[in-house]
Amino acid sequence: MRRLHYFDGLRGWAALVVVLHHLELTFAPELQGKRDAISPILGPFSFLVDGPLAVAIFFILSGIVLAEGLRKADIQNPISGLTSLIVKRWLRLGLPIVAAGILVLTLFALLGDRTVETGRLTGSGWIRDLFPPGYHPNLLEILHEAIFGAFIGPSTPLHDPILWTIRVEFLGSILVFALCLFVRSGFARLTACALSGAALIAPPAWLLNFCALFAIGVAISDLRQLSTRDERYRIPSDIAGLGMIFLATCVYPVLDLHLPTLMQRLGEIADPAGHLSQWTARSLLIVGGVILSRSAQDFLARPISLYLGRVSFGLYLLHIPLLWSVGGSAYIAMSRSWPHWLAAIIAGLLVLVGSMLAATVFHRLVERPAIRIAAKASSLRLYPIGKSADRLS
Repeated sequence: MRRLHYFDGLRGWAALVVVLHHLELTFAPELQGKRDAISPILGPFSFLVDGPLAVAIFFILSGIVLAEGLRKADIQNPISGLTSLIVKRWLRLGLPIVAAGILVLTLFALLGDRTVETGRLTGSGWIRDLFPPGYHPNLLEILHEAIFGAFIGPSTPLHDPILWTIRVEFLGSILVFALCLFVRSGFARLTACALSGAALIAPPAWLLNFCALFAIGVAISDLRQLSTRDERYRIPSDIAGLGMIFLATCVYPVLDLHLPTLMQRLGEIADPAGHLSQWTARSLLIVGGVILSRSAQDFLARPISLYLGRVSFGLYLLHIPLLWSVGGSAYIAMSRSWPHWLAAIIAGLLVLVGSMLAATVFHRLVERPAIRIAAKASSLRLYPIGKSADRLS
C-alpha cells in the first residue's frame, strides 16, 4: 500500500535514533541529561538520541499498520483468525530473534564480554552493566529466551537487553488483532480503543502502559479512514503537520529543561496518569504531524527512508551485539594511543556502518524468509497487505 510507505520510512528513522541513543550512552555518557533522553548539551537536537521517544513511535506505528493490514484481510471466524494471527506474528518476530541470538553467542565465543572494560574507559555505567557479572550465554539459554522469554517471560532476555520491547510488541499486536476482529464498526471500535487505551495506561505497570499505544494506533488508523483529503487545505495542513513535528522534536526538549512543571502538565493531557507522559504526547504529535504533512510524507517515502524502513528490525536487533563486541573492542584498542573523543567517534561510526550492512544482509537472508515462513504457517488466506505492513517490527 503506497499510502503506508511513509510510515515505513518513519519507523526506519526511529530505528536509527535508537542506535544513536545507545552510541551516546556508551561512548558519550556526558551528553546524557538527567531527564531521560533530553540533553542540556544537545538542546533542540536531543531528539536525535531520544531512544524512548523512538520506541513509543514504533508502538503507535505497529497499531496503525497492523490495523491497516487487517482491513484487507478476509477473516470469517474471528476466534480462529486471532489464533492464526498470533502464530504468524510469533514466527515473524521470533525467527529473526533466534538468528540474532545465535549471532550474540558467536560474538561471545570470538571476542568475549567487552562491556566492563568499555564502560570503565568511557565512564558509561550503562554499557558496563549491560550483562550480569560473569555472564556467559549458552545455546539452550539463548534459544529459550528467543523463542519464549522474549515474548512472555517474566524478565528481559539477558543476551540482548533491547528485547524488552518484544513483550510489548507481541501483547500489543494481540490487542490490535482483538480490536480489529471482534469490534468491526468504526465508531464502536474507536470507543473500544479509547476504553482499552485508558485502562492500559492507568495502572502503574510499564508493560500495560506501552500496550496502550497500540490501541491509539488502531484509533488513528480508523480516523484516517473516516477523514477525507481536500486539496484546498493542503498547504495549511502541511504547515500544521510540520509545526507539530517541530514542536515534538525540537521545541519540547528546550521547554522541558527550562519549564519542566508546565511541560509535565501538558504531557498529562495525553496521559493523565503520567506513566508515559511526554512519550505519549510527543509520539502522538509526530505521527499526527506526519499524517497531516504531505512534505513529511514525501521525505519519508524517499529511497533512503524506505531503505531504513526495510532494514529497521535488523538494525534494531543487531546494533547492540555489534556495539559491545566490535565497537567495544575497537574503542579499547584505539583508546590506548588516541584521545577519547577520536576513539569514540571512530568506534561509533564503525558500529553504525557495520549495523547498517549487517541489517541489510539480515533482511535478505533472515527477515524475508521469516515473513514467508510465517505466512505459510498461518491457516488464514489473507489478501496482500503490502510490504510495509508485513515488515513491521
